[in-house]
Amino acid sequence: MSGVEGGTPPVELSSIVDVRERIAEGRRRFDRIRLEHAPQRNAIDMLDDVRRAGIGRRAGAVCGGAILVAPFGTGKTCAIETLCEEVNGAADVRPDIIPVLHVKLSVAGTTDAVPTQILRALGKPKPGSGKESVRWDRAIQGMLNAGVQLALIDEFNRAARRPTMSGPIADMIQERIVDEGIAPIAIIGSEAAGSVLRSAKGLMERLDDQIDLEPMEWVHDQTLFCGFMGALDAAIVDAGILDETSGLDHPTVAENLCIASDGRLRRIMKIIRIASATAVRRGDTAMTVADLAEGVAAYAGTRRFIEDNPFEEKSN
Repeated sequence: MSGVEGGTPPVELSSIVDVRERIAEGRRRFDRIRLEHAPQRNAIDMLDDVRRAGIGRRAGAVCGGAILVAPFGTGKTCAIETLCEEVNGAADVRPDIIPVLHVKLSVAGTTDAVPTQILRALGKPKPGSGKESVRWDRAIQGMLNAGVQLALIDEFNRAARRPTMSGPIADMIQERIVDEGIAPIAIIGSEAAGSVLRSAKGLMERLDDQIDLEPMEWVHDQTLFCGFMGALDAAIVDAGILDETSGLDHPTVAENLCIASDGRLRRIMKIIRIASATAVRRGDTAMTVADLAEGVAAYAGTRRFIEDNPFEEKSN
């Protein structure tokens, strides 16, 4: 999970004469960076434990599952993708088998959209055709044929968009997948998903594990945050984007980045992506505090994630 996808960069970034192409190549390399993050790894392992625990259970036995509800940008998507890559991509898994099925609920927020999204995740043709009951039958049979061991029901927060439908959506998932013993499930989404689950007592009671993937807080997670920033700093150099590390793990710098990003991985990566591009544009070997201030202003500031830029005073 750590490192840079795609191996060693083919050319030195500084050898690209056109500035715009140099920035674009730097951004492409940045987007290939993958880092190990302990809470994310823990979430992956706990989801896989749910999958493993369900293997060999009695046919038709009610399945359990897990809840992963956390704010946007904390690494849920990356954790899911990594789990799917590790399990579904294993050497002993046949091409027609999908042990971990990643199902994204649609924005429609209706019960009939659930089997449609399951069929889509299974790669079935015309997933939206037929009556809802027919689609559910196709979806369930498709899951059984594909050997699904864990169904990840992602973007569950979308069920909250239509309050009158959120309960029925949860009930159908419970009735057709959990209670019929098709496969364990993991309900995944932002905070709004929690409100849906609280109103779906039957489904909530069947889900055994609560998986934590909260934003990092400087007071409690300083060591963890500095470790992540140091790894990102090194990965930027390893990717050939910049020649030298930029001291992202320095306590003062890291604290400001934690404040600016609210400790959320996605915001951290977006801020540093902008800051590193600024350094590349200037032809510098590392990012400066002013670059970080610009990254915070351009991403967190313009989106009103923060009111004050913690780097502004130090960059003047």
